[in-house]
Amino acid sequence: MGCRDPAALCLAFVRSQDWIDGVVVGLDSLAQLQQAIAAFGQPLLEKQQLTTLTQTRPFLSPHSLDPSQWSHETETLT
Repeated sequence: MGCRDPAALCLAFVRSQDWIDGVVVGLDSLAQLQQAIAAFGQPLLEKQQLTTLTQTRPFLSPHSLDPSQWSHETETLT
């Protein structure tokens, strides 16, 4: 699809949806911020690319998409 990595593809996918008004992105570093900014400067996906992605993407359960349902294991620091 012409994207440099999976994160850039995800951003291109949501940015190409005409019904999405905004995107919230979580970042851990300045490098990730720079990568996200670069991804937002890339062209939107074409209609056929959106169709292909929609038809071939894997099914993800609500549990895997909702962070509130993820297990929260804590590490013990010694």
